[in-house]
Amino acid sequence: SGPVELHIYDVLGRRVTTLLKETQHPVGFYTLAWDGRDQAGHSAGSGIYFYRLETTNFTQTHKMLLIK
Repeated sequence: SGPVELHIYDVLGRRVTTLLKETQHPVGFYTLAWDGRDQAGHSAGSGIYFYRLETTNFTQTHKMLLIK
């Protein structure tokens, strides 16, 4: 367990939203769904986005496609 952050970025590298930011998250397998909205609640456009999962000693970035 430990700090975990999950952010979504657009293709220009701008942070669109933060789905998860916790200082103590228990170990395990989890599923999160993004509703396609940015941090202000506005609908994000269809296209390619990146999600980045960060922990104390692990960082992973993957590409995803938002289709409306």
